[in-house]
Amino acid sequence: TLESYNPDIIIISDDIALQYLILPYFNGGTVPIVFCGVNWSSEKYKLSRAHITGMHEVLPLGQAIDTISAYFDGIKKLTVLSENTRSEQASRAALNTLFKKRGLQVTYALANTFEEWKALFLKANATSDLIYCPTNGAITGWDDGKARSFVRNNLQVPSITCDDFMMPYVVLGFTKEAEEQGRWAAATAMDILNGKKPYQIPLTENKRYQVYINTELAQNVGFSPSPKLMDKARIITQKD
Repeated sequence: TLESYNPDIIIISDDIALQYLILPYFNGGTVPIVFCGVNWSSEKYKLSRAHITGMHEVLPLGQAIDTISAYFDGIKKLTVLSENTRSEQASRAALNTLFKKRGLQVTYALANTFEEWKALFLKANATSDLIYCPTNGAITGWDDGKARSFVRNNLQVPSITCDDFMMPYVVLGFTKEAEEQGRWAAATAMDILNGKKPYQIPLTENKRYQVYINTELAQNVGFSPSPKLMDKARIITQKD
């Protein structure tokens, strides 16, 4: 077991490690814990701050919505088009807070299969002003080539993501930089090993992000980014 190693400090990543390792075996103990990659907030876990600190993983979704909204008037209806998993279902509370602040009416369209995803994609284009595509990893039967062609032929409204691997299927991406989490966790662990107490290190969240623009899909929906935005962005084409 991990306890048998008698660790001086533990670094963990993601909600699963926090929920199933730290909470039952180390929360309230004496071993310093540094976490990263915990989605949105750790408040629900009721962690002992005396020996635990960490970085929450917050998607730059608000920045993506605000940016695309500056180019398209009247964005009110948003569809979240994603895989049907517990993780996606669990993220609703945090997402709803973000959407509510922006006055958006939200529909969740969660697909189990590629055929379901395509049907939901068509419906979203017919009923929404904006589509947010978080991920597709658990969608069975996913075909990358067919998906790219399908989106190219059917996209009618702007679309966004916060993960770079979804860029072939959307117009604009604001994506987190995973390295930021690991670097912060490593540096924080070193501070603790050098004498700093975990409770002296405030809980924080990631701040760095990368902008992506799919130029072909941007043309499809009439998205003409400013030179300033283009300078910040990595350009994606359907061939990438």
